[in-house]
Amino acid sequence: MRFGFTLLELILVLVVSAVGLSLLVPTARVRADRLAVVGAREALVGLVASARSRALAQGGSALILDEATGSAWLEAAGSVTDSVALGGDFDVEVSLLGSRTRATLRFDALGIGRVASQSVLFRRGRSDASVVISSYGGVTRR
Repeated sequence: MRFGFTLLELILVLVVSAVGLSLLVPTARVRADRLAVVGAREALVGLVASARSRALAQGGSALILDEATGSAWLEAAGSVTDSVALGGDFDVEVSLLGSRTRATLRFDALGIGRVASQSVLFRRGRSDASVVISSYGGVTRR
């Protein structure tokens, strides 16, 4: 009667495990990239909603998007009330579509935007997601 495994059996188990893991790693990386860009997009959508509600409560607000730092912040009543480091927190590349590198979206006391529409693209690896903020403050996810 013998106990344990032979060296050949252990090597075979390790080879099969390595092959299985090598098939899962690319899939996990793609999934992580997709979750990061969607998370960044949803963080920006939440900040837009917050900007509109602050505008109603405080008579106006401004949402500033900065492509260079990959960040967005909300100003209301003369001070910064909320901020999100989209590039840093989610490790994504933030791009403002068009020729601008910084966009300011202002909302009046009714929560309605007072500027042209702005599209924002989030990219990491081969995954991307975008959001279009309309001139009225509506949000379209893509």
